[in-house]
Amino acid sequence: PSTAMASSDDAAPTGGRCIATGSCLVAFARSGCDAGSASSHVSTSSSHAGKGTPPPTPGLGSGVNANGNLSDDSIAATRTRFGEIRTLLDHHGVTNAWAVATAAVRNAANSAPFVEMARNTLGCDVAVIDGLTEGNLSFLGAQRNLALPPGSGPVTVIDIGGGSTEFALAIGDELRLAQSLKLGAVRLTELFDLGDNPDERSVQALKAHIRSKIAGLMHDVGVIGVDRVVLSS
Repeated sequence: PSTAMASSDDAAPTGGRCIATGSCLVAFARSGCDAGSASSHVSTSSSHAGKGTPPPTPGLGSGVNANGNLSDDSIAATRTRFGEIRTLLDHHGVTNAWAVATAAVRNAANSAPFVEMARNTLGCDVAVIDGLTEGNLSFLGAQRNLALPPGSGPVTVIDIGGGSTEFALAIGDELRLAQSLKLGAVRLTELFDLGDNPDERSVQALKAHIRSKIAGLMHDVGVIGVDRVVLSS
């Protein structure tokens, strides 16, 4: 089994909070924004949390698997969303923002202009992180939210996104395995043309595809063992 720990350069700024899912997220003191492959959300932990928070917008992942590019419509919707988020950050006095882009952006051929737009609109740096770092962040988010004890047995965290799914296995505080696979809900829906009422043949083809992609990972998980599985999306 592989060991994949995030370096200190991949960590959020001191005192900040990171929501580690989706295709572009922002982490900062007392607030979090997640603009992902499937949808975009923002939350704050100040006394005014939830007041004036804009509703979710369509995500970035739609169409990336088919044509390799972020669509004009999704970029435009996300630009509007980022403008609303910047206004919300200013309202709550947030000045230390940190943003990363994940699956949809790192897989798109036109990611560079999107990242530049995000930097200008959000007013902070935007880094495109790899799948291993995303898997590490998924585990750290689950560990913090579930308050897993240091001596707990093996825990596997599975974070199902729109463009990818992250798998992380840890024993206590030691991350033993982290992997990102292109098995996101939006990606697979488009790849197998599932729609609202998928036929049985498409469903069986989907299952076979997933089994083939996770076979090696499941072998590693079996070697280490697991006491608990945590699912997030």
